[in-house]
Amino acid sequence: MKNSPKKEERQSTFNGIICRAFGVVFLVMALNVLHPCNTWASETYLHPGEYLDIANLTAMGFIVNKNFGVFIDVSKPEEWKQGHVAEATHIPLEKLKNRIKEIEKQKNEVVIVISKFGDRSSEASKMLAKNGFTKVYNILGGMVDWKIMGYPVEK
Repeated sequence: MKNSPKKEERQSTFNGIICRAFGVVFLVMALNVLHPCNTWASETYLHPGEYLDIANLTAMGFIVNKNFGVFIDVSKPEEWKQGHVAEATHIPLEKLKNRIKEIEKQKNEVVIVISKFGDRSSEASKMLAKNGFTKVYNILGGMVDWKIMGYPVEK
């Protein structure tokens, strides 16, 4: 037996409303996570010796809001010359251990670390976290992804 046209119309309307509601909820959640001004990362509690991997978009949010203590690029000198984030301080990974004292006053501030691909910055982030830095954030994908995203680069 077939449903009456009015019942099918009500069911179709109800299904459409439910789908739209889920779509709106999903959109709001996505915008909250992806918004460059999102401050969740700076408010995240990290245990001693830990660091957090973040996306380029989150790092850009820190820059836009000027919500960081120091931005460190641990790339090799030749990679640095090919382009770097304007706000970054260049401390090659192999020199970081000997230069930690230069940035020690930012131990409890947000420290953002980047390298060409994100591998050396991951090592540097571990080193900083183990040396008492409490808010260390490693940029996943490094400068390669940074450039792909079209974010500003300085030479």
